[in-house]
Order: sequence, then structure tokens, then C-alpha cells
Amino acid sequence: MPVSIFNGAHLHIAINHAPIIGAIFSLLLVLGGRWRGSDAVVRAGLVAFVVTGLSAIPTYLTGDPAEHLVAGLPEVVRQRIHEHEDWALYFSIVLGLTSVLALWLLWRHRADRAVPRGGTTLVLVLGLVASGLGTWAGLLGGQVHHEEARPGFVPPPRPPRPARPPSDAS
Repeated sequence: MPVSIFNGAHLHIAINHAPIIGAIFSLLLVLGGRWRGSDAVVRAGLVAFVVTGLSAIPTYLTGDPAEHLVAGLPEVVRQRIHEHEDWALYFSIVLGLTSVLALWLLWRHRADRAVPRGGTTLVLVLGLVASGLGTWAGLLGGQVHHEEARPGFVPPPRPPRPARPPSDAS
């Protein structure tokens, strides 16, 4: 029987950074656009939020198949999986709201010279919350299978370096 080299856990790991990094990137674009007074950059940030929000959908949906693949591993604690899953849901909801607001602002002000500051302020607040939630959900996700990401981890002592052979100094 052929062995699958790509499964639900691989897919989840491959795409799970997109919404987290995308939220931070989108937030920085909108913030930078506001700071520089560039409506074009603000709009680019809003578009980035819409794309980032869409990227959260497959990321969240691949979490369950990934859970089923790793839940039986001896070092995996199911409670860590469920904490990660809960925070990922909070992140997805806030990011989704941010993305819908960004899309609405883009559509509503498509003919205007600038997106109103009140709308972008709300996007910035939601985007900041989403970025924090995503970062926390990602950290918890890393703790599911990565011991080094868990609180209280103490790295093992480094093995001694092998002695170098003497060089010929002729």
C-alpha cells in the first residue's frame, strides 16, 4: 500500500502562518498608510486584510484533520490542542470581522478620494486584536508538538564539541 507523504497535518502546518503573518502585515500597511497620509497604502492594507481573512478559512478547517493525526502521539496533550483550537476560533472570528469591515470600506468608498479615518481606526483596533489573538493561537499551536515552545522548557546541555585534529604547521 502506498504511503501518503502529504496529509492534513502537513497542510495545516504549511498554511497556518499565512493568517497570523498576514494580519500583522495588513495592520502595518494600514497603520503606515495612515501615518504617511497615503490612501493608496491604506487601501492596500484593507485589501491585504480581505485576503488574510480568506486565508484563515482553510487554515482553521485543516486544524481538525491535523488534530486527528497527532492526538495519539505520546508527547501530545489533548488539552493543548483544545486550547489552541479555541484561541484559533477567536482569532478567526475577529480577523473575519476585520476583513468584512475592510471589504465594506473598500466597496463603500470606492469612488471617494480617501477612506474615512473613523473606518480605518476601527480596522486598526480590530486588526491589533486579531494580530494578538493570532500570535497567541500560533504559540499555543506550537506548544502542541514542540516541547521547546512550552512554558518552563529547559534546553538540554550541549554535547561537548569534538576535538579538532592537530593541524600541520609546517
